[in-house]
Amino acid sequence: DLEGDAETARAYYMQAIDALQRRPGRPDPLLAITHNNLGNMYSDRGDFARAREHFVLALQLFISILGEAHPFVAHALAGLGDANTH
Repeated sequence: DLEGDAETARAYYMQAIDALQRRPGRPDPLLAITHNNLGNMYSDRGDFARAREHFVLALQLFISILGEAHPFVAHALAGLGDANTH
């Protein structure tokens, strides 16, 4: 049961990021999604500085991979906005 186990969740996110960064070629959108999810996890736990770091990474990746007009960009922007209110 992983409910409430933030450290285990963080470790899985970091494993996913590591695996996705090792792939050759263009970055996979899942890399940005994983950073966005990590930002949400940190934000939910009140660690807004770390949340912002991951939302910024997600935003940069979404824009570079999918373009500024893609709806996923809005997810990272919303998370960044939420984290910046604290």
